[in-house]
Amino acid sequence: MTVSDNIFRIRLPRLERFARLPLPDVGRWLRVPMRDVVLWLHFSGVLLVFYTTLTPWFLWPLHLKSQFLAVFPIAGAMLLSRTLSSPLFTRRDYHWVMLTYCLCAFTIALLNGRNINGFIGEALMAFVFLSVFMLRLEDLMRLGDVLAQSLALLLVPSIICYFLYLADFPMPHYPISMPDSNYSFENYRFFLLDDRFAMQLVPRFHAVFLEPAHLAIACVTLLLSQVGQWRRWYNIVLIVALIMSFSLAGYILMVYVLLAASWMKGRAIVAKVVALVVALALGATFVAFYNDGDNLVNELILQRMEVNDEGEMEGDNRVSDDFNKQFETFMQSDHVLTGMGYETFQRTAQGGNSGFRVFLYCNGFISLFLLLVFFAALLFTSHNTRGKVAMLLFHAISFIPHAIPLRLYLFLPLYIVAFREVMPQKDKTEPASLPIAHGTD
Repeated sequence: MTVSDNIFRIRLPRLERFARLPLPDVGRWLRVPMRDVVLWLHFSGVLLVFYTTLTPWFLWPLHLKSQFLAVFPIAGAMLLSRTLSSPLFTRRDYHWVMLTYCLCAFTIALLNGRNINGFIGEALMAFVFLSVFMLRLEDLMRLGDVLAQSLALLLVPSIICYFLYLADFPMPHYPISMPDSNYSFENYRFFLLDDRFAMQLVPRFHAVFLEPAHLAIACVTLLLSQVGQWRRWYNIVLIVALIMSFSLAGYILMVYVLLAASWMKGRAIVAKVVALVVALALGATFVAFYNDGDNLVNELILQRMEVNDEGEMEGDNRVSDDFNKQFETFMQSDHVLTGMGYETFQRTAQGGNSGFRVFLYCNGFISLFLLLVFFAALLFTSHNTRGKVAMLLFHAISFIPHAIPLRLYLFLPLYIVAFREVMPQKDKTEPASLPIAHGTD
């Protein structure tokens, strides 16, 4: 009996069927709208300056120089924007703000004896500020989201690697120190360990930045600019990083942010203040007695809030005793209006010093007055009263320990706060809309 040939016949796939398979339209992916190109050109320049002022270790070579690079994408964005049917830089309420900013910034540069390169740098930084002042509010809000998202993306691997370090996971590292400063670290690439905290059982976390306070301030300001959106993943990452920093200044400012967020939403805050005070008192009592006070929260937070015999808080280590004496002498000198200049401060002050005393010592009361004039002009560009007050009070509180109001990583999120409208809509049948600034197209 013969076996049918059909049993041994192999059915090969027909190749032409594969040729008819629908292929992805790669060309469609490459057709990026020009508006997005302009937007991300501007964002890339602003983010470069933002992070350079925050001084992560991989941007140390660009410290005080980033505006020389950032001006190219920002200028390109502003030029290309003029070709769009709906340009991005259309606000016309920036004139007095820009004038007072330049007056303040260039006066500080003059009083500190900047050379020609320093004045060019200030002019380019003023151009960065101008681009932000002219940006449509819809895109300014989007910039705030990008700032929070980018910092969270930077912090996620840093947090993971830090916990691996705590679990004794072997990780390559090498010593590193910032040029022309007193900072020295062990660099684990995704995070730094400050030599001052090396002997602690759990070293303080500050990711890739110089100090825990720098990380905490960046997180707190961005969280204030993200009021109403704290449940999003990137804001949760910022909250975790803030807690891990064990920064006393960051914790104090976060208490303010919690209250300011409720007030910005139009909610009564008296009951929240009482509840917060009770919760903090109970938490402090527990921490003070837990393990006889031998714990990180008690050592790094509560003990630093104790008042010594001289009436000063133990954690107020922003200035050294020597500089405190210098500052008292300065307040009685003829230089109280114009300041002593940053070079004199660097030459005479020993150890790390910061805060409002350093600002006044270097820049004088003239600079402080011009700074107040700048913020007064800025307030007139926003009609969001609650946002303006929240921004202004944050600046006032943070000025005491840090006094860096014009540094972009502090200024930009707080500038966004002045315009972000988070009040509930009266007509809930319609979606909430972004605020429209006076003089905005």
